[in-house]
Amino acid sequence: MKKQFRLFGLKVWEERVEEPEQRSLTITDGSTLANPSAAIVSALGGGLSEAGVTVNHRTVLTLTAVWRAVNVISGTIASLPLQVYKKGTDGSRQLLPDHPVQKVVNRPNGIMTDYIFRETLQASLLLHGDAFAVIIRDQGRPVGLLPVLKPDVYVFQNDQRLSYKVRLNDVIFTVDSKDMVHVPGLGFDGIQGYSPISIMAESMGVALAAQRFGARFFGRGANMSGVVEVPGVMKDDVYHRFKTSWDDTYSGIGNSFKTAILEGGSKFNRIGIPPEEAQFIQTRQFQVAEVARMFGVQPHMLMDLERSTNNNIEHQGMEFVSFTLMPWVARWEAELNRKLFSNLEKADHYLEYNLTALLRGDAKSRSEYYRGLFAIGAMSPNEIRRLENQSAYEGGDQYFAQAGYMPINALENYHLSKNKTNGNEEK
Repeated sequence: MKKQFRLFGLKVWEERVEEPEQRSLTITDGSTLANPSAAIVSALGGGLSEAGVTVNHRTVLTLTAVWRAVNVISGTIASLPLQVYKKGTDGSRQLLPDHPVQKVVNRPNGIMTDYIFRETLQASLLLHGDAFAVIIRDQGRPVGLLPVLKPDVYVFQNDQRLSYKVRLNDVIFTVDSKDMVHVPGLGFDGIQGYSPISIMAESMGVALAAQRFGARFFGRGANMSGVVEVPGVMKDDVYHRFKTSWDDTYSGIGNSFKTAILEGGSKFNRIGIPPEEAQFIQTRQFQVAEVARMFGVQPHMLMDLERSTNNNIEHQGMEFVSFTLMPWVARWEAELNRKLFSNLEKADHYLEYNLTALLRGDAKSRSEYYRGLFAIGAMSPNEIRRLENQSAYEGGDQYFAQAGYMPINALENYHLSKNKTNGNEEK
């Protein structure tokens, strides 16, 4: 018997509903959330790098460069218009704003806007290596899309077809491949993508370790740790009292630059490597470049303007569209076109992201671009106005060309006719 449940404002029917698996984790090795053991980190879906810090999709987001890279890619793709078109037999295409697929794209579910939905899935794709969304259908037509996190999806192959075991709202159910939007990142099996965070764990670990080092350095009053040398042997109660008093008086950012008073021939000896010798600043700067390489984002988009100029930023922006966004856009278009349209519609219907606005450049470049296309009759005034978000005007759908232009093969006939006319006039 089918059971019904509601997800994100949509009614979902599923025959194979199971009780959620109960999982528990007992900590017996003295680990804490602040300092977890390797076993605890693994159980929670992370990894411990050689730098000694936990690396997972949450910890790496504490790095400003990673946060910015994920934000700029996800936000840019989410902001692009995603529109349904129908191809004509003559090569033309028609925009279909009222198509059912367009309605699903514009409002995927009851609680998310289309922007939030696409931003969320793209962020999952960047950090986890895969993006998942269950397709809710009504009589075969898609009526909703439900995002699912990668840890809540198990992908398995059955008779040359993929199926998905999904956990949503404490319900576990099986989804066929045709009812799951699945966009994988880079991978070697063609089924699931690798998590960039796991692959780059050591590089991210160095960045996280440098960040933690800086926080502790300044949290301790920007002073390196040291030892207090005293003559003789201190009794336990004297030792603990001295250590507590020293930490309370001189440790922490609020106690910076206080003058220490040592008694009884005590001496303070600093230990450790100064930040400048550990190349702390250079390490932090290098990690921004590492993150930029990892996500394919130009450094200036991560707010690193050290090597950027006004002359090259525009071209770097166009490279961002061509070499960073386009591969992601191609993945999304291929999967959505494969899953959201019926078999009959797949021949001439398709979804397409509109990247025109990102590639137009500045006002001067756009003006020259439009002028050139208008002069050869390739664009009408209203087409130009639509691209600039301006309203059309009556008569603006006509195409114009300069009167002096003519086909090359007609140019010879024109000169022959002109010479013949001149000859007759001379007679």
